[in-house]
This record gives sequence, C-alpha cells and structure tokens, in this order.
Amino acid sequence: MVNKQQAVLVLTGAILASAVVYGAVNVYAQEISDYPLIIQRLVERFNLDPAQVQEVFTGVREERMIMRQANFGERLTQAVEEGKISEEQKQAILEKKAEMREKHEELKGLSPEERRQAMEQFREEMKVWADGNGITPELLFGLRIGIMRGGCIRGGFHGGFVPW
Repeated sequence: MVNKQQAVLVLTGAILASAVVYGAVNVYAQEISDYPLIIQRLVERFNLDPAQVQEVFTGVREERMIMRQANFGERLTQAVEEGKISEEQKQAILEKKAEMREKHEELKGLSPEERRQAMEQFREEMKVWADGNGITPELLFGLRIGIMRGGCIRGGFHGGFVPW
C-alpha cells in the first residue's frame, strides 16, 4: 500500500514538474516568436538573449547599408569624372535615392495590391524624373537606382534592377 502511495506521489510530482517546464518553454517560445526565424533559431540553439541577437543583426544591417551608400557615392563620382553625368545630375540622383528610401518606408504598411499600384505610379514618376534630368535608362541601369519588380525600391549595384 505504501509503495502504491509513493508511486502515485512520484507520478503526480513528475506530472506537475512536466507541466511547469512545459509552461516555461511555451512562455519562452512566445517571447522569442516576435523575432525573425534566424534569430529564434540562434537563441534556441545557443541559449542567447533574443534582444542582444537582434541588436547584432541590426548593427550589421546598418553597417552594410553605410557601405552600400559609400559604394554608390563612389560610382556616382566615377560617372562624373568619366563625363557620363554632371555634378548637378549626381546631386539629383542622390536626392532621388533619399526620396526612394522614404517611399520604401511608406510602402511597408500597404497591402500587396496597394503596394503594386503605388510602385506602378512611382515607376512612371521615375521615368518622368529621369527624362526631366537628362538621365538615360542605360545610365540608371549602370548605377542601379530604380525599382525592383517585387515592389521594393533599391539603389545599389546588384540584382534584378528595373528602373520603370
């Protein structure tokens, strides 16, 4: 009889301990589910603080953006030196690129259909802007300042560029 009571107590204790562990794991999983999948996986695998991992990713993203901007500025300077564009066109392109970044932020909250319509309108605006500034599509292809087909606005030198 005593062995049965001890077995029931041990089993009850194991069930309670399992419930506590399960609840803690679920709370932890919900806590990290607000982060992108890569961060979740790193946090789980290496038992890290999700906020610190996110901070590292954000820092790297900002560093890469600064490097891309510097490279873009160098390409523009080279285009001016080669006589492909004037200094005024270079400044106009830099201003347009800043405007494009703002547009990109505005598009984040739109539905896919609204974003597609906004991008079509922006493509037309880019075409008029380029024509008005004496900037040819070939030049824009070379500088990679334009609108990607998926609804993303980009400036840089790599991948899937479509100016209009």
